[in-house]
Amino acid sequence: MVRTAGISVLSLVVGLAGCTVSKIGSVDDTLEADTLADAVDGGVDSTSQEDTRVADTADTVDAADTEETDTGGSSCPWEDYGDGLVGGAVSWVGFDPRENHEGMAYAIAGGVLSRSTDYGQTWVRWSEWEEGFGALAFPKGDSKAVYATSGSGIIASADGGVSFQLKALGGLGIGALVAHPTSPQRMYAGTRGAGVFRSDDHGDTWVAYGSVPFMAVRSIAAPPDQPDVAVAGGILLNESLGYSNDGVLLYTDDGGVTWEVVEDDIGWADDVTFCGDDGQTVFAAARKSAVRSDDGGQTWAPLAAFAGLDVVHIAVASDCQTIYAMAYTKGVYRSEDGGDTAVGPFVEGLNLEPGRENANRLVASPNPDTSGVVFAATYAGLFRSDDAGETWAPIDAGTGVALHTLEVSADAESRLLGATWGTGLWRRDDAAGPWERESPEVLPRDFVYAVHADPRLADRWFVASTTELWRTTDGGATYEAAGLQGSNVFDMAFLGDGTLLAATQVHGVQRSIDGGDTWTASNGGLTAFSTEAGTFIDTRHLLDTGDGVLYLGTNGGGLFASDDSGASWARLGESDGITRVVAMARDAGPPAVLYVVTDSGVRRSDDGGDSWSQVLASGLVSFDITGLTIDPGTGRLYLSTLADGVYWSDDAESWSPFDRYCVPVNGFDDVAIITDADGTWLVATQSGGGVYRDLLRASGE
Repeated sequence: MVRTAGISVLSLVVGLAGCTVSKIGSVDDTLEADTLADAVDGGVDSTSQEDTRVADTADTVDAADTEETDTGGSSCPWEDYGDGLVGGAVSWVGFDPRENHEGMAYAIAGGVLSRSTDYGQTWVRWSEWEEGFGALAFPKGDSKAVYATSGSGIIASADGGVSFQLKALGGLGIGALVAHPTSPQRMYAGTRGAGVFRSDDHGDTWVAYGSVPFMAVRSIAAPPDQPDVAVAGGILLNESLGYSNDGVLLYTDDGGVTWEVVEDDIGWADDVTFCGDDGQTVFAAARKSAVRSDDGGQTWAPLAAFAGLDVVHIAVASDCQTIYAMAYTKGVYRSEDGGDTAVGPFVEGLNLEPGRENANRLVASPNPDTSGVVFAATYAGLFRSDDAGETWAPIDAGTGVALHTLEVSADAESRLLGATWGTGLWRRDDAAGPWERESPEVLPRDFVYAVHADPRLADRWFVASTTELWRTTDGGATYEAAGLQGSNVFDMAFLGDGTLLAATQVHGVQRSIDGGDTWTASNGGLTAFSTEAGTFIDTRHLLDTGDGVLYLGTNGGGLFASDDSGASWARLGESDGITRVVAMARDAGPPAVLYVVTDSGVRRSDDGGDSWSQVLASGLVSFDITGLTIDPGTGRLYLSTLADGVYWSDDAESWSPFDRYCVPVNGFDDVAIITDADGTWLVATQSGGGVYRDLLRASGE
C-alpha cells in the first residue's frame, strides 16, 4: 500500500474455524481537517499483468526484466486474480514542459506511472515504484531526467521514467518538488514538518534553510525569469503532525535561504503556479477562494469568481485568463476573465460521490490547438473534458482499482469482498470470476475502509465508508445505512448474544444491541489520547476470542481487554511498550496463543495477554507488516509486508518467504484464505500491483 497523507488505516475482522484474526492494510492514518482531498495515497491495482509499456522511440530503452529467477523448472504458482477490476484512483496528472517533449504527459496511480505522448489521448503503463509516486518534476538540461516524490524520499529516473532509483531525502515526507525553469541544476523540495530543501546539483545534495513555519508544504513554483525567486504554499500542522484548518503562502527572493509568510488568511494553499512565460502572474488554490498575485508572489488578492467556494485545486490555461477551479463538494468552475466571473459547477461525466465532488489535480492542456481540453485526476480515475470542463469522460490511463483489504464472506468460503479507495465495494464469488462492483447505485462510489462479515449470520455484513456504515442482511441484494456517520469504522466484533461492537477512529468503541439500528459508546476504562489527527479514542482492532474475552487494539493508546462484552476495558502489556497495534490474531491451540503486530515487531502471549514476549521473528526482512491471517486447516500463519511480499511461520518466531522466487510484486497490502472446489488458496492484493492467488493445498489434501 502506498503511504500518503490523508488515508486512514484499513482494518477488517475475519472469523475462521479454530482461530480469529484482526488484520489491517497499513497506511499513514491522518484524519483530514474537513476534507479528504488528499486521501489517495493511495495506490491502484493493475487489472492486467501484461507489460503494456511500449518502446520509447526517443530513448530506445530496453525495459525487459533481465533478472534471472530459479523457478525450479516449473511455472510460477502465483496467478492473476484481478480480472474484472476496472477504474481506479489517479492522484496526479501533468505535462512535461521541456522543449522537444510536446504532448508528453504522465499520470500517477499509487505505484503505477502511465505515460502519453499525444497530449493525453492515449496512455500506456510506463513504470512502477512500489512505495508510490507523489508528483513529478522535469529538470531542464537533461531531456531524459524525471524526478518524483515518493514514500521513500525523492526518486529519480535517467531513462525517461522507465526505471527509478532512490535519489535523496529518504525518510522525509516529501509533499512538493519543482525543478527551477531558469536554473537547470536547482530544485526545491517541500516536506511535511521539516521545511523546504534546496539542491543546486540536480538533486545530488540538499540543504534545508530556516524560517519556514511548521507546515506541510504542498506546492512550490518558480518563475521563468528569476532564478532566486520561488513561491510555496501549504497547510500548518499541529503538534501531532496533523493538518490544521489554516495554511500559508511563502515567498523567497534569495533562493530559499529565507522565506517570508506573505499570506496567512486563506485556509489551505495548494497548486501554486506561474502562468506560462509570465514571471509576475501567479495563482493558487486557497480553500476560501482562489488567489492571484501580479507581482511574482509578494502580494495576493482573492479572485471574486470563486469567493465562498472551497477551492482545492486549480488549473490555468496559457492565456492566463482561463482558470479552472475544483470546489470541494461542488464540482468544476471556469473563469474566462482572469477570475472576475465564473460559470459552473460542472460535474457531468465525473463519476464521483454526490456531494463530495473533488479532484486530486486539474491540468489544462498546453496544446494551443486544443485550448478547451482539461484533465482531472480523481479517486474514480482519470477524466478528460474537451469542452472547457463542462462535460467529462473517463480515459484509460492504464490503472486499476485501489483494492486494499479483503474479507471472506461467511456464507461462501470462496467469496471475497474487497474494500477500495476510489471505487467502492467489490465482490468476487469464485475463481470463475470476474470481480464486480457491489451495488454502486446505493453504496458509496469512492472511499470504503473495510467490509466486516458476521460469522454468525451468513447473509449479513457491514461496509465501512468515510461517511457512513452500511449494512446488508440479504447477502448484498440490498443495502441500508446503519448509522455511525463520520466515525470511521475500522473493525467490528460480533458477539454470541447478538451484540455488535465497532472500533472507530474518533469515537472509540460503539455498541449496538439491535443489529446496528442504534449505537452507544462503550468506552469504560478508555480515555482520549494524542494522535496525528488530533486527540481521540482512536481504536482500530477488535478480537473476539470466543471464550468471554475481547481484545482491543488502538492507534497509539495501547492494547486493552474486556471480560464483560466490551462494557469496560483494562489496558494490557503497558510495561511492554505496546502502543500502536497493527494487527492481531489468536490461534485456538491448544494452547491458545495471542499474536499482536506492532510497528516495532511481533508480540506473543501464552497467558491470555497478562504477559507478552517479543518474538524474535527471525527471517523477517521488514516489520512494515500489513496483514496477518491463519490457515484454519493447518494453523500456519501468513504475514504480508509492504516491502517484500508474504512470509509464513508455524510458531511466529522463525519466518520464511512464501513463493518468493516469482512473487509478482514486492509487497502486499492484505492477505486472505479462501477455499473452492480446487483447493485452499492464499489471495494477496497490492495497491498498484494487482490481486493474486497461490495454491496452499489442492482439494482433498
